Amino acid sequence: MIAYIKKDDKQNLKEIIPSEQDLLKITCPKCNCVGRFYLHGFYTRFLYVAILVVNSFLKDKISVRVLRLKCRNCNKTHAVLHHDIIPYNRYSLSFITEVLASFFISKYKVSEICIEFEISEKLFYTFLDYYKKELPELKAYFKGKIQDEEEIFEEFILNITDFLIGFFLRTKRHFFHFKATNTFSKYSICHFHIIFFVSS
Repeated sequence: MIAYIKKDDKQNLKEIIPSEQDLLKITCPKCNCVGRFYLHGFYTRFLYVAILVVNSFLKDKISVRVLRLKCRNCNKTHAVLHHDIIPYNRYSLSFITEVLASFFISKYKVSEICIEFEISEKLFYTFLDYYKKELPELKAYFKGKIQDEEEIFEEFILNITDFLIGFFLRTKRHFFHFKATNTFSKYSICHFHIIFFVSS
């Protein structure tokens, strides 16, 4: 998988097509060759996003065309994902952060958040669990200057693009990317071949 980030954050979530210049710079996650990719087709997936409408959020299900690139060197194909798309998760990173912002910043009750975003309480606590599992990374990023969970979350929101770029490059995984274990409501960090490409 290739997580594609543009620093100006104006890329289209519904479809990402890297420029020819970027294709020459992307490293293959499998064989580490640089610039050996060509376009190999698309597949469609659905994603839940939060849309702000008159001071409240609406849950919206959108269709995303995901580009696949193929490496000429090893013949492996890789999906190119917008950094807001968490691999194998139906909810976007921005959706999850809006849910958590309603809790940490706006101080809404869990029941109110679940009604607003049309999610179950179980899903809300899953999102909260994601955040708590990432707290050590967030504390390290802010170099221990902030310890309070709510303050850390506020700083994370203010610095999200810079944080994600550093996080991707340091850990080689996507933020909030977990897989379910055999025990219900238990999640473990998910690692696999992944490259994070930052386009200026």
